[in-house]
Amino acid sequence: MVLVPGTLFLIGFFQFAAALGLLNTFCPLIVPSIAAPGTVFFMKQYLDAALIPELIQAARIDGAHEFAIFNRIALPLAAPGAFTFAIFAFVGRWRLLIRFS
Repeated sequence: MVLVPGTLFLIGFFQFAAALGLLNTFCPLIVPSIAAPGTVFFMKQYLDAALIPELIQAARIDGAHEFAIFNRIALPLAAPGAFTFAIFAFVGRWRLLIRFS
């Protein structure tokens, strides 16, 4: 496993945010944390606990299609975890911004 410091990616991310026109907005403060390994682990653990397979099986037995199962069952159950992590990401980036300003 190779450990790379996070500051190494700042120049590339700044250029990427500038190309998308996201400078002077809050999006670049939140977006990098979404694809972090900690986020993936947190959401996997949350969905393993919240989204039980029996609920999906019951929806399939009732005749719901995959798109309906996703929209009516999985997405509402995943929303609290996503919002929680969005708050964590925002607070973490905000602390970084305050510390270095």
